[in-house]
Amino acid sequence: MWHAFLQAIFSKVHGKLSLWRRIDKRKLLRQLASNSYRIVLVITPMIVGLLIAKPEAGWGDVLSLVLNPIAGGGTLMVVIQSRFRALHEYLVRHPMFLLKVEEKALADGLDDESLEGDEEVGWVLVGKPETKDSEAKPGLIEVTGLKALHDMLRASERHFNDDDQRDQISTYIYLIATTEGVAKQVRPNRRERKALLGGDRAQIKAQVDEILKRGVDEPARQRIGQAYVERLEGVLSDPDRYTPAEAESASIALSLLEVSLLGETPDSIRARLDAVLYAELAQAQVAVKSMAQQTMLADETPLLREESQEVKQQLRRRLQSVLDGSGWYDTPQVLTANLALDLLEGWERQDFEPPTVHVPAGSFLMGSTAEQVRQAIASGLPENFAKAEQPQHSVELGTYRIGRYPVTNAEYQAFVQETGREPPQHWDGESYPEGKDGHPVVNVSWHDAVAYCQWLSQKSGKLYRLPTEAEWEKAARGTDGRIYPWGNEWDETKLNSAEGEPGDTTPVGQYSPGGDSPYGAADMAGNVWEWTRSIYKGYPYDLEDGREDLEAEGRRVLRGGAFDISRGYVRCAGRSGDGPTDRDGINGFREVVSPVISPLGSESSGL
Repeated sequence: MWHAFLQAIFSKVHGKLSLWRRIDKRKLLRQLASNSYRIVLVITPMIVGLLIAKPEAGWGDVLSLVLNPIAGGGTLMVVIQSRFRALHEYLVRHPMFLLKVEEKALADGLDDESLEGDEEVGWVLVGKPETKDSEAKPGLIEVTGLKALHDMLRASERHFNDDDQRDQISTYIYLIATTEGVAKQVRPNRRERKALLGGDRAQIKAQVDEILKRGVDEPARQRIGQAYVERLEGVLSDPDRYTPAEAESASIALSLLEVSLLGETPDSIRARLDAVLYAELAQAQVAVKSMAQQTMLADETPLLREESQEVKQQLRRRLQSVLDGSGWYDTPQVLTANLALDLLEGWERQDFEPPTVHVPAGSFLMGSTAEQVRQAIASGLPENFAKAEQPQHSVELGTYRIGRYPVTNAEYQAFVQETGREPPQHWDGESYPEGKDGHPVVNVSWHDAVAYCQWLSQKSGKLYRLPTEAEWEKAARGTDGRIYPWGNEWDETKLNSAEGEPGDTTPVGQYSPGGDSPYGAADMAGNVWEWTRSIYKGYPYDLEDGREDLEAEGRRVLRGGAFDISRGYVRCAGRSGDGPTDRDGINGFREVVSPVISPLGSESSGL
């Protein structure tokens, strides 16, 4: 239908079929699939030209010009879309209803008398009357609009009189629904352009929020948001027109738009990913009926799938930029990006596996500056502890996942029950204290923590291990060198430390999202000290100096502070250490899952 539709337009308006032959019709078809509202822009000059030449022209003349040369019902749907919006919205959800309306128009006509008492067509079009059992319901069009709809449907031969054309109703409505109501809402004015491309993150966020509020419902919100995604992609693809600063600003806006459109639930995230990655292939497949179209799809499918992979890579980069460690994105947005990346990468967490968050590859600032050390000492941290954090230096790390929370009593209990490992000394056999299933496990040694990670690896088929000291610190502070997971200002309401009132462990995540790190990791300050893989050695941190050797002797680093520890110890750069066999009521751990890099030991010993 699309080829016949376009060919008729070019033939009728321009009279130059040679132009049609020179057009890349496959590319044009793809553009129509994503920008089909522009069909209106093709038809409009035809109508305008008629009205200029014939001012007295009426609906019949317009319909004769537009409908008669074109096979199928594409143009009819354009007119319905522009004049009967409520009907069009209904057809998006129930496309076959158009067949019933056309049958009714051709058989009985569309008027008050013929529609009265007709539950299937009449009540939907003009409304359901009130009865003793139910309230009245409004219809899709005004009664005064019935004649215009009737005239359109009877203006020429039947539009959808065979199986192929009937199937095309669904296709056409689906295509134009992707941009219905968007055109007038996606023309950025000067103020909007300045906000999106000006580089001010606060203005970008405010403008994105304003854009998405234009949608009256979620489908409209998705369509409007996607239209802006495409416009911003155009900025990135045109370096000659836009400056590097504008491109960087567009990239930030794109990431914020994308994570906002994903929503926060697994279902909404899956729906958005499907729409972004597979919509073009799906709509091409549903549109194909004729032998010529099938041949075209056979040629197009590999290209569409290749393009889908390119879109997937673009989407992955946008989501990873949300996890940039800057702390600019809030925890719900960070967790949305995490779940979307899990789905993109086919990551499936089994029930016994602790939840994890992504930490992308890149460098971060490890340790403390001289001023930060001075402030820590002033807050009561012993000088030898503070100076062990110097010098501050940059460390490059690969990508990894780290536990969103410290390992809980309930999670550790499954390990104890399956392996017969000696339980923590304060447990009653294999039972943890009542009511503390969600509290972090304590009274576990470094060897216990390593054994738990080995068990997780064997049970899941993934590579679990303890985090290195550097991995732990990056996950806690991000990339901007912040003092606490939430920023640089002390706030005792965002953690469980000696300054608060609990005096004991608290359920993991109790201080989320306010106390979370830029990557969405919770309880990185306070609650319990956490074992790392590393031997306690001086800085700068060196992956290859033996500190990550699992067989080496020496104290192992603990990070994060605990519920009975004051503010000087709970900073992201704070360090402590214990012997690997020590069990203490304030020591717990969290896990990392990622491929083991060579200086960390072999995959078997490294776990």
